[in-house]
Amino acid sequence: MLGGLCNPFTLFTLFTLFTLFLFFSFSRLAAGRFFFEKIEVA
Repeated sequence: MLGGLCNPFTLFTLFTLFTLFLFFSFSRLAAGRFFFEKIEVA
């Protein structure tokens, strides 16, 4: 199990999932902020 964690492919998969998670949360935050700004302007 620990040997699998040191596998470059496993590290790449974890890094990709982590990057997608950060991008998803950031896009949700930006979309929510934009949505609230449009509500305040309206």
